[in-house]
Amino acid sequence: MERLLQADCFEIMMFGMIFLLAYILLIPEKNEGILRFYFAMPNGRNWLGFVKYGVGCFYAGIISVVFYGVKCLILSSLYGLGNLRVKVQSFYMFQGFPPNISGGEFLIGYGCYKILVGILFFSIFYALTLLWKKRNIAFTMIAGIFFLEGYFWFHIRDNSWLYLMRRINLIQFMDIRNILAQYSCVNVWNVPVHTYLVLVLACVLLIISSGVSGFLLYPVFAGENGRTLEIAGKTSFCWNLPSKMELLFYEIKKYWVCEKGWMLLLAVLCAGYFISGIQVQNAGDVDKLYYEKYMMEIQGKTVPEAKKYMQDILKEIQEWKTDLESDKTFSQEYISILEIGVKREKGAQKAYKKVLLQEKKKADHILYEKGYRLALGMGKEAFAFHFIEIFSAIAIAIFAFCVYGVDNKMERRLLLYSTYSGKNALIRSKCRMIIFWSIFLMGSLYGSWIYSVSRNYSIHHLNFHWNCVAGNALFGIIQTKIGVILFGFYGLHLLALIFLGMVVGNLTMREDSI
Repeated sequence: MERLLQADCFEIMMFGMIFLLAYILLIPEKNEGILRFYFAMPNGRNWLGFVKYGVGCFYAGIISVVFYGVKCLILSSLYGLGNLRVKVQSFYMFQGFPPNISGGEFLIGYGCYKILVGILFFSIFYALTLLWKKRNIAFTMIAGIFFLEGYFWFHIRDNSWLYLMRRINLIQFMDIRNILAQYSCVNVWNVPVHTYLVLVLACVLLIISSGVSGFLLYPVFAGENGRTLEIAGKTSFCWNLPSKMELLFYEIKKYWVCEKGWMLLLAVLCAGYFISGIQVQNAGDVDKLYYEKYMMEIQGKTVPEAKKYMQDILKEIQEWKTDLESDKTFSQEYISILEIGVKREKGAQKAYKKVLLQEKKKADHILYEKGYRLALGMGKEAFAFHFIEIFSAIAIAIFAFCVYGVDNKMERRLLLYSTYSGKNALIRSKCRMIIFWSIFLMGSLYGSWIYSVSRNYSIHHLNFHWNCVAGNALFGIIQTKIGVILFGFYGLHLLALIFLGMVVGNLTMREDSI
């Protein structure tokens, strides 16, 4: 019960989907449709906005139900929810809880509360997107939400009735990572089921439930209620003006069959999240483990300080070795401690040799090479980096195909290709989208990799020269700062993504214009 109220990755995913829901429902409509006539009339604009808001609230409720239903299923299998018939005050964290209700009643009320929270956040996203969609800065609302969450977390007292708001804090999302790391299977109705399978089934359930809801909201005969509108003097332009039910179905279908690449966006965010949680440490044998330990301890120290530190370590190990080889009588526990200490000798000797090598190279400081090599995609543990390179190339190609292939041929030929400036304006707008998406991929995927590496190995000494890195065979000749090398390395990857997106986009436009 207590873990149910702890915020985790489900919160991040749920609010992300709600934000995408609001953003996609309010993106500009395609020129080929007739919705421009709704915007031309005040009543049409009001009805269109009402339909979008109603569909969004409906989907926000479904998203909340599915996400927290799966969370209850997983937590009940791992920890159990206790006897739901007893009073909620019997649980530790609910002592002093004012309402005299049972645990089951609290869960029902809490579920309704989370549905309302989802609808509330959708309403906020909906309003802010309406205000900022023309400036294309709707994503700034996320910063405001995180600011409010941080304010709630640090300023709400424990005896305040707003204390429960601290339990939906978006920043604490470690529970799901621990579940996936520690429990390969969960017990669902006395059947062992893999945790990843539960999450996949949850996504499938979400899609199926949303599709079924669309069929329930849209009658079969709705397509027969259209009205034909013909503009005088433009007999070649005829649109079938849909009824209100058709418009409702269009908005429901648009959320799932949108040509803006929102599913790819979710895939990139999920991939970035799992990459940020990768454990890149793989020490191997005991000697490598202790070598890594001592190199991390002297990380950032000057060469004289590191040399003195390692000399003291080796002197201490030699004293342990002398005591162990002497005829003195020690307890069994102390002897085991000495044996463990002596095993560190090879790792310490290797680290000391690296310090002497850096002293010979006249380096200023000592930096452990593994973190920087992983940041550059080198080493056996850098398999995820090569996956990022392949995945980002595929993602930018798919997005370029979506961006350059969504225009209707008739509208493009009439409105854009009729003038030279119109065609150039179209190409410039698409190039800006490719550049923005490439930067987003760099931040989501490559940024997650840098975060994953920095969690285990410190790579923040970017103002030091590259010769401070131990074993710097790569770029060893270049006497420049580490930050410049990393910036150039990832800058080349960014340029490669932009170039690939431009090439795929131009090929797509050329095929459509044939």
